[in-house]
Amino acid sequence: PDQITINKGEIAHFELTIESPIAETFSFNLLCHCILNRQRSEVFNPQVIGTFIKPLIEFQLKNMTFKYVHDVLREEEISGNISSSSFVSPSKSLLMPIIQQNQIKNLSLLPLTISTVCPNHFSISPSEFTIQPQETEFLEVTFDPSYKTTFASETFDTHIRFNFQDSPHFYNLKIHSEFVFPNLSFEPSTSIDFGILMTNAEDSRQIRAINTSPVSASFYWELLPQKDSSENGLNSDEIRIFDIYPIRGNVDPGESIEMHVSFFASEGNKVNGSAHFSSVAICHVIGGPEYAINLTGQSASIHYSLSTKSIDFGQADYSSHLHETFSLDNKS
Repeated sequence: PDQITINKGEIAHFELTIESPIAETFSFNLLCHCILNRQRSEVFNPQVIGTFIKPLIEFQLKNMTFKYVHDVLREEEISGNISSSSFVSPSKSLLMPIIQQNQIKNLSLLPLTISTVCPNHFSISPSEFTIQPQETEFLEVTFDPSYKTTFASETFDTHIRFNFQDSPHFYNLKIHSEFVFPNLSFEPSTSIDFGILMTNAEDSRQIRAINTSPVSASFYWELLPQKDSSENGLNSDEIRIFDIYPIRGNVDPGESIEMHVSFFASEGNKVNGSAHFSSVAICHVIGGPEYAINLTGQSASIHYSLSTKSIDFGQADYSSHLHETFSLDNKS
């Protein structure tokens, strides 16, 4: 307390607390008075001297990188037979923790009591410890990738915070994490519309796949059941409306491959003069995600009429310029 009454024979204990937000040296006089019989007198006047120091630590690794590379062959063994209509996520048995070692050294003149705060999916051992000057503490940092539910590659940066007891200072150890899956991007990315073609005509469009990941990507295509205007599935054994080739392939990192999607304008069940067809092309990346591209097209027969089927100019002088008109009416 800043003041107290001390009875005869009693002992009073005082605690002096000094705080500073910065590292600095301080010096001041602490004056203590005693009031006895209404007389004030000085008991003692000590000089208080001290130094606030900034906690200094050093890490063996100033930045830590955790890189998870998916085992594509093992993934294909586990989930390769799952239907395209099912949601597929990385197998939990393959998303094993990644453990790395680090060291922290106390470069301060005083012991440091340290507590840590980890971001989600990370842990550290020990999480609290006291380290003497010039001593080293071994740390084990664990990254748990089992939360991952998609095959999308991603990177993110975070940090582990080291707090010092009785000090406002802290230190952030930078953490860089990567998920590496074989990934592709497509041009066009989501759909191809062939428009309206004359019945029994065929058209082809190009699609480009780019490997956006640092690992090779092997893929194969699957065409889901094709539908016409009646929303009925077509018998693919009888006729193939949509097709894609090559049906499978491999793309190295940073490279691309061109493929062709074709549409055959079958007779189909026409509504208002045209038949509508649709399907979905699924690109399966082995050990990676699935990409869906919607395919649509229409077929229509050509119907027309001429205002006349013959033109007779009769007899005329050879130097004459003769002309006649007729009309062509598109009834498609």
